[in-house]
Amino acid sequence: MKKFLIFGMMLCMFFACRKDIEETKIIEETPDPPAVYVTATLLGTVVDENNSPVANATVQYGNDVYTTNEEGLFLIPESRF
Repeated sequence: MKKFLIFGMMLCMFFACRKDIEETKIIEETPDPPAVYVTATLLGTVVDENNSPVANATVQYGNDVYTTNEEGLFLIPESRF
């Protein structure tokens, strides 16, 4: 009878200590920041691998094409970037 009592107590302790684990995954989605557009004039220089200006190079922005001058400079007039 003593063995049955000890076995019963151990059995109760085993089931009493059992934890039901429920996994919950939290996925946080970061929203994309809103697009910010500015209106500006863009001035740039096109150079080669020797850092020398490239004359008559073409620079494309959207559907517009610009050409550099003899100093490699191009100018995109006031546009929305």
